[in-house]
Amino acid sequence: MIITENTVYRLTATTSIMMVCCLLWFLPLTHDICQSIDTQSAIWLNNSVDSSRPWQLLWGYLNHENESWLNVIFMMGINVAGIYAIPKNQRPKAAALVLYFWLFFQVVLLVTHLIFTDWLHIERGSPSLVITPWIMLNEVLSMDNIKVYSERSFPAGHILVLVFWAQFTMLYGVKWIRRLAIATVLVLTLPRLISGAHWLSDIIFTAVYGTLWFYLAQATFIFKKIMTIKVKNEKSIH
Repeated sequence: MIITENTVYRLTATTSIMMVCCLLWFLPLTHDICQSIDTQSAIWLNNSVDSSRPWQLLWGYLNHENESWLNVIFMMGINVAGIYAIPKNQRPKAAALVLYFWLFFQVVLLVTHLIFTDWLHIERGSPSLVITPWIMLNEVLSMDNIKVYSERSFPAGHILVLVFWAQFTMLYGVKWIRRLAIATVLVLTLPRLISGAHWLSDIIFTAVYGTLWFYLAQATFIFKKIMTIKVKNEKSIH
């Protein structure tokens, strides 16, 4: 691990935001407010699919059980497009970054499971299991393979992947790739909120948590080594 002044600042800032999120949730003075925001936002988003069949189909298919793997393929496709969108002499470094971050993320998934499932044993029911009445997209559309609930909605693994991926993609991507990455995160976050598989607070905390891991990934010796790769007539890929 290589800790620079900039790395220390980023890690400290992100950790502080995570602590503030936890304090806001657990302090009696603010807990009810946070819970109310969670509940009202969940109801509002779920009610948005009440009367529109096309809208129901859209969010239903975006919550399909095979959607997660399709998302990963789509995100990798953006990574490949991003590599080919930059000058040819910069592509080896960008490809090394993509490979490194995808491999590092496997460690993130393992550690996250150990922390929140094996050690903390957090079991938080999603909005669709708590709030009644609730529009269940699987019932409305008569499709059993739609994800509409989670008995362990915290942290939001779906969002963890998206946030971590988007940040390393924007690290080397050109402007249109960066915009596409941001749009992908927004579009693929909404389905879980609308179907009731996650609370808004799950999303917010996980986004900060994923950012913390991204900064940790940038502090390793391997990342620093990749960034020192020399290319002909090198220009910044940032």
